[in-house]
Amino acid sequence: MDIPAFWKPFEVHINSFEQILEKFNEVMEKAEKKDIQFAWRGQVDYRWALHSSLYRRLILTKGQALREQEFSKEEQKILIELHRWGLHSPPGYGRLSVLNQLAMLQHYGAPTRLIDISFNA
Repeated sequence: MDIPAFWKPFEVHINSFEQILEKFNEVMEKAEKKDIQFAWRGQVDYRWALHSSLYRRLILTKGQALREQEFSKEEQKILIELHRWGLHSPPGYGRLSVLNQLAMLQHYGAPTRLIDISFNA
């Protein structure tokens, strides 16, 4: 089954802000009753696969799927550049862990292997 066919039964056409709030509240009420928690990932197009910004960037620039070794190598280049600029140790925070360095890079738009998600609370 292709992606559009999978999502077709769940598709809802929204014509106003009020309608989107209504549908969103409907979903959240059902989730609350069943004690379901969602992980949200906003993307412009539902047909896009769930990939990191680094993966998408490398696919575009290299034109092919890459192996883990190649991702690690590219990520190391990015981290080396971060260190070269002294951004791995911001004033008042001390040296950031590699995960925090990657999170900071992602926050400012650099490609990383991290994927942002949010949970409903």
